Amino acid sequence: MARTKQYFRPKKLSLVQQDVAIKSLFPSFQGNIDKVVATWEGVIQPTPACKSYKIKITYSFNSTPKVWVVSPPIEDNAGGTRPPHIYRDRNLCLWQPRTGEWTAEKYIARTIIPWTSVWLYHYEIWQTTGEWLGGGIHPILRSEED
Repeated sequence: MARTKQYFRPKKLSLVQQDVAIKSLFPSFQGNIDKVVATWEGVIQPTPACKSYKIKITYSFNSTPKVWVVSPPIEDNAGGTRPPHIYRDRNLCLWQPRTGEWTAEKYIARTIIPWTSVWLYHYEIWQTTGEWLGGGIHPILRSEED
């Protein structure tokens, strides 16, 4: 089968489009859009048996979304081990950078927020068992190397 050229590249979603989608799918989320940066906060609960978590998402049009857990705080496990798949600034590692898993053409409400819920689910299991069952590869970034 011959490959056809792609003449139209999908457009990046605007901050307003992201905001409308988040508030539509997650009505409890509150947001603020500055000229170039959007911030949302809301509560998610991975399963009825899990805790509820207040999260904060920041997104700049020329960057990638960043997610922090505001409360309850993400903590080391009983053995003093830092949670897997979390960056030094406590921003959650939700996808492999530079793989196209997340691009500016995708909705945060359909990717980042559900991925955060899955991360929190696996975090709770890890807190109990000490084993991360969520898979994934946490990249070592220059900013994390000592």
